[in-house]
Amino acid sequence: MSPPPKLSRRSVTIGGIAAAGVAVVAGAAYELPKLFKHRAHGEYADLVNRLDDPDQAALLGKQVADAADGALREAASDIRTRLAHTSLPDLLAEDAASGRVNEIDGWVLPESLAQLCAMAALAQ
Repeated sequence: MSPPPKLSRRSVTIGGIAAAGVAVVAGAAYELPKLFKHRAHGEYADLVNRLDDPDQAALLGKQVADAADGALREAASDIRTRLAHTSLPDLLAEDAASGRVNEIDGWVLPESLAQLCAMAALAQ
């Protein structure tokens, strides 16, 4: 058997630089879309921008036909108050656990999420 090939300092350095370059490019490819993501504007923007994908929420929110703007203002105030004490996932889990859910276009959503989706549709 022949001995294993020796690694030179030059080849290790070049390999390290190449690996770091690949890591930087991969990180940039992952983070750049987040920098240019569309953010909601308007009366409900502070609530809608907490969602992972406000655009998809807006598509679902258009299905919420029975929610009037006045009712959404009250709901937004309630959600803001509740979010002061808890996180959004905990708020949605609390709604689901207490049976406050809405059925929208075949989806069963916590009431707060359905209201946030309707707000997203208005914030577009």
